[in-house]
Amino acid sequence: MRGNLDKLVLTNWLDAQLSARALLAWLCLTAPAMLLAGGAAVRAVQVALLVIVAVSMGRRLRWGRTALFFSAVVAFNLATPGGRVLAAPAGIPVTAGALEVGLTKALGLTGLLVLSKVGIRRDLRLPGRAGRLLDLTLAYVRAFLDADVKLLARDPVSRLDNLLHEVQREVDGVPETPATATTPLGVAVLTALLAASWAGTVVGLHGHSVT
Repeated sequence: MRGNLDKLVLTNWLDAQLSARALLAWLCLTAPAMLLAGGAAVRAVQVALLVIVAVSMGRRLRWGRTALFFSAVVAFNLATPGGRVLAAPAGIPVTAGALEVGLTKALGLTGLLVLSKVGIRRDLRLPGRAGRLLDLTLAYVRAFLDADVKLLARDPVSRLDNLLHEVQREVDGVPETPATATTPLGVAVLTALLAASWAGTVVGLHGHSVT
């Protein structure tokens, strides 16, 4: 297990510049920018940036599951029509207002999912009892995001139980001290990404206030 963690940390150049705690701090500071961003266009740019970061860091993104989740959020919001009718497939009106709201919400939620894939690393360990509880919670989140839905659907109770036990063994079995220290280059990269996310949010909010 420890060998796998070392490989995880050292095989990517950006991971090698950052501690797991630095990534978590970046996640916590970037998430509000994703939530406050106004308009689908701004969120699309933010999500695209996060996807590029995730792919460059070797994070595993389940494209099919993400596309299904994205489509479901958009479809759910289309059930509340508003604004100009764009089309009416099978007699169901697709309005501009509902589509924009659906895309904005879907992009925001998708961005948070991708952000969690980048910001929650396997070697994250926080001090204290509360820190261990948070470690375990974040490990569960990471495990559920990486889990194979098809396998879980075949035997949900047994496989879910095995998944939870595996995560707890992983958290308990890894030393608390992380293998990587944050370098000035790592801080510079995270600062640039954070600034880009918040710049998009501020521009989007300003555009909405003007209109």
